[in-house]
Amino acid sequence: MTDEAFQISATWYDGVSALRREGIASWTDDRLVLTEAGGMRHEVPPDDLRFVESLPDERVYGRQSLPDFRLCLPLPLPHGIERHLPAPARYGGWIDRLGLGKAVVVFGVASAAAVALFMTAPEWLGPRVPEAFEARIG
Repeated sequence: MTDEAFQISATWYDGVSALRREGIASWTDDRLVLTEAGGMRHEVPPDDLRFVESLPDERVYGRQSLPDFRLCLPLPLPHGIERHLPAPARYGGWIDRLGLGKAVVVFGVASAAAVALFMTAPEWLGPRVPEAFEARIG
């Protein structure tokens, strides 16, 4: 099953040679298939793909098994292909999962709690230090 929702023009570097390859990226069964203009096919398992970066007019993916492999797909991506690709990461794991606004609030509250803890430590920690220990340190 390959219709327009499952194919898009693509550019890729195979990670072995330094040649730029152009053709069609299509989603077939459980694999991403890259087909060159001459008919040569390259199959990429979906669990081997990883998000690399998002540029203004394209999204770039790589392969875990081939560090120099790059797949450049123009935006907007067809929904049939995009749903199979790794989700783009913008800020990092925790922040992308929570969302930027929630992450700012959570980390702000945690920072304020840490500052309050350390600023008030002499008041609540001081009385708990034994006098014998104080005498030994001077």
